[in-house]
Amino acid sequence: MRKCSRLWDQLFFLREKGDWTAHALITKKAFEKFSDSPDLKVMFYRSEMCFSTFYKSDHATKALEMFNKALGCLPMTEMTNWHLTRILPLKVALCTRANKRDKASSLLDYAKQAMVALRSCLSTGAVYFFEAMYLSNILQCTRRDTTSADGISQKVKTCFLTAIEQLDQEEVFSVKSFLNQVYLFLALFSLGVDCKKIRYMHIHEDVKPEDIHLAEHYLSLFENNCWRDSTIWSRMLFYIGRGEQHKQITLNGVWTISNRRIYVQKMAALLSILNS
Repeated sequence: MRKCSRLWDQLFFLREKGDWTAHALITKKAFEKFSDSPDLKVMFYRSEMCFSTFYKSDHATKALEMFNKALGCLPMTEMTNWHLTRILPLKVALCTRANKRDKASSLLDYAKQAMVALRSCLSTGAVYFFEAMYLSNILQCTRRDTTSADGISQKVKTCFLTAIEQLDQEEVFSVKSFLNQVYLFLALFSLGVDCKKIRYMHIHEDVKPEDIHLAEHYLSLFENNCWRDSTIWSRMLFYIGRGEQHKQITLNGVWTISNRRIYVQKMAALLSILNS
């Protein structure tokens, strides 16, 4: 487990930095070194699946290939349910992206069945995180039905909050990098921003005050506890969140435009670095 933890943390951070050369080199060497460990092989396949799903979104075929290879190794692993709760949600993300929502829903059910045998940890938190992402996609299709949209929106926030609660109970793996993501995604969702496409998706014209406070709480958690080890991409999402937060807040009836402009400028500066 601890070998999995160290390697996963290293590969995760390299993916977030966009250091694909180092990522490929470490994956190749580690795969060769631990080729006799089914558990580590599944982790490497999952890492490659993450890479193809979230960082090279046109590589869905490669992601599915890695998923099938991981499934093939599962009967030989010591942590079968633990692995299932990590790879099934990735397949959910692929199905959601392909508008195969019924398939995505079924896979989420399988993941929840697998996590029944596990205590609260990184894996169970991941299931709730990807359920939140799945539901936020469903929300895009129910904009005109305000009652349904409000219900789904609340479920999304509940899933994000449950993911945080589960991640906080992880005892072996480092969860700081993943918590970075969950804090930011929850804050952005609460402010009506689809952080995958950086576009607004809220149903109502104004964001509710309680959602602004929720976003403020998790943006501050990120800023105070996660900033030092965060990536440029995470910091850019943070600035987008702060900018939208200041757009929503009024002080004596005056929009805090100057503060919002500062965060927008910082976000743009980081974006130029990412694109360089």
